[in-house]
Amino acid sequence: MKKMRFNKIFTIPILLLPAILCGCSASRENTYNNQEAKIDKYLSSVTASITYPGTTYKNYWEKEEIISMTAQTQQNDAGGLDTLSVKVTVKPRRIVRQNGSNKAVWNEGRGEEAGSNAAVTLYYEAYTFDSKPQLFLATNIQDLVDNGSWNVTDPDCSPVTLELDDKSLTEGLRDGLIGCRAGEESYIVFSGKYGFGKKPLGTIPANSALFYHVIIESVRN
Repeated sequence: MKKMRFNKIFTIPILLLPAILCGCSASRENTYNNQEAKIDKYLSSVTASITYPGTTYKNYWEKEEIISMTAQTQQNDAGGLDTLSVKVTVKPRRIVRQNGSNKAVWNEGRGEEAGSNAAVTLYYEAYTFDSKPQLFLATNIQDLVDNGSWNVTDPDCSPVTLELDDKSLTEGLRDGLIGCRAGEESYIVFSGKYGFGKKPLGTIPANSALFYHVIIESVRN
C-alpha cells in the first residue's frame, strides 16, 4: 500500500480519517479474501511426486490414490526385471481446515495428537505464497540447504521445537500444527490475516500469505 505523505499539519481534515482507515481495512480484507481463493484453488489441484525404493510405495499408498507411476528397473541374472525404485504422483490424503489455516496431509502421523499447548518438534521449509509457493524464507532441511542457491546464516539443520502456546507464533502455523502427530508430513498454508498481517517482517512483505512444508518429528503434550 502506498504511504500517504503529509507536507503540512492538518492537510487532511480529522473527520476524514475514519473513512481513510476504513478504506485501508477494506483493502486488506479484499487482499486476504483473494489470497484465500487462491489457496482453495491450489489445494484443489495440488499433487506431489515421491520416489520410493523398490516397491515400498505399496506400504504407503493405495492404488486408487496414485495419479501416475514411473518405475526404474534393472535386468537381473534370470532375465527378469528388478524394480529399483518407483516414483508416484499422488494427491493429498486429506485436507484439514482449521480457523483460517489450511493443511494438505501427505503422510499420516502416529501416536498422540498435538493439543493447543503441545511442544512440536519438526523440520520445515517456509515460503510466501501467491497461487503457489513463491519467495523462499527459511529451512532446516539439510538437503535443501546443500542444494540451495541461497546464503544460510545458521547452518544448524537440527529439528526445531515449537511451543504451540507461544504467543509469537502466527495463528495460521499454530492452528495448522494443532492435531498433528509424529511422522506427519504436510503443507500448511494461510492468508496474511493469519500470518504477520499488515506489518512487514524482514524479507516478508506486509499482508503476505505464507506456506510451510513440515515434517513432524515428535509431539509432546
